Amino acid sequence: LLIEFPNGTRASMAAVVRHVQMAERNAYAYVGFAFATSGGIRQTEVPALLREMEREIAFRAGQGRNHMIQPSRLFIGGAESPVAVRLDQQEKALYASTTSMVGPLRQIAHTLGAAAIALRHGRELPIDELEKCADTLCALLAEDRPAFLYALCCLTEQPALLHHCIVVAGRLADLVQTEETLVRNLRDIVLAALVHDLGNIRQAGPQTAASDSLITDPSAPTNSHVELNKALGSAGSWAASGARRAVIEGLNSTDAADAANLPVALAALARAARIVDLIEVKTRGGIGAHEAGTPLEVFRSLYHSCDEADREWLQRYMKRQGIYPIGSLVHCSSGFLAWVLRLGDDGQPARIRVVRSTDSSRRLNQILGRADFAQIGKFDEPALPQRFGLKPF
Repeated sequence: LLIEFPNGTRASMAAVVRHVQMAERNAYAYVGFAFATSGGIRQTEVPALLREMEREIAFRAGQGRNHMIQPSRLFIGGAESPVAVRLDQQEKALYASTTSMVGPLRQIAHTLGAAAIALRHGRELPIDELEKCADTLCALLAEDRPAFLYALCCLTEQPALLHHCIVVAGRLADLVQTEETLVRNLRDIVLAALVHDLGNIRQAGPQTAASDSLITDPSAPTNSHVELNKALGSAGSWAASGARRAVIEGLNSTDAADAANLPVALAALARAARIVDLIEVKTRGGIGAHEAGTPLEVFRSLYHSCDEADREWLQRYMKRQGIYPIGSLVHCSSGFLAWVLRLGDDGQPARIRVVRSTDSSRRLNQILGRADFAQIGKFDEPALPQRFGLKPF
């Protein structure tokens, strides 16, 4: 554990997490640590730091008015201290997104974080809060689909596992919302997708939700869905419970026959969820043996490797997302790189954000519509954001 104080003092020491409790109204958590005391320095350092913290708390609570208690030197630094400046920059960067939908999605990530901690410590899932998250996600999709799909890509500061779950839930909702037999239970489909990989938290070793290794590799699924289904409990109806089960088992089951044993509509849902998950994992990269690929590369690879039933859902996904999906990076013939913000009726980009020229390292931020595309030439090919160190905003 590395502790850094406003005056620049740092203390690094071995510690074990004993308990975690999420704060109710923000994205912070209360964490209890037990410190190793094998060395003589540690035996005196931890109590000394605690005494300084208690001194500062007492001073700020007004007990310093009689001049008996002085502020701790550890907390003298003010707004100009390096620590304060860095935290202020992080805070501004976090909320500098240009789309208003990122805020509600961050709140969903906060609730998922609380759910992950609950699972890790054997507590009940906050089902009511998760259902509200599912409702929020569906409402955002209905309000402005292009803005919603782009906002899904702007959560890169979130832990990888939580970002992955939100992206899969959002894109699955977009894929099945036109299916009459499935859209009736859209809320439960989204709820299950939001938590589909959180079962890995319970089984994991000393990892955190920021680790890509906690994201289930669809080519090597786990059995974490068993406990996750129990934790979710039953839904309001048989159909809703079935939808939850289909999504979770389709994404996590160790037995490929599990989805085939589901009723026809639910088996189709399991396949749809699996296709969305596969595409997200393969474009993200770093999970299992997968290297990041462009959407077009991933589409081609899956088309030749999946069976006929999966291929049908892949084609539906490609038709809705296009070969340049919203939130993907494209390379233009003039050397510019741009994020796709919106697609036209023909499935081609209709609105983009130009962010860099490959001829220079200078960052850009220019939004163009089709009437202005002549300035940047034609779209050459999809580009890998990882290669250029770019993230959507």
